[in-house]
Amino acid sequence: MQTTKVKQGQTFFDTVIETTGDITNAFDMAMANNISITDTLINQMDLVVSGVEKTTITQLFKVAKPASMDKESYSIYDYIFPQVLPIIL
Repeated sequence: MQTTKVKQGQTFFDTVIETTGDITNAFDMAMANNISITDTLINQMDLVVSGVEKTTITQLFKVAKPASMDKESYSIYDYIFPQVLPIIL
């Protein structure tokens, strides 16, 4: 039985896509975890992964970034504004 930890700011659908690679597994995962697909997830909550995994999709999240950026790895304050702001007429 594979489990995953929810990251800060992730929705249930973000977690399903990140762990299985297919949104159609949402109902299987919801039933396996005894939750609703619209429930609010808690940071570091354990979820049981269920459904058919599409490894070509899940490998992208393991290499690049999670389906939802967590606040620890990205902050809006890290954005650098360009020297000249565009002027809208």
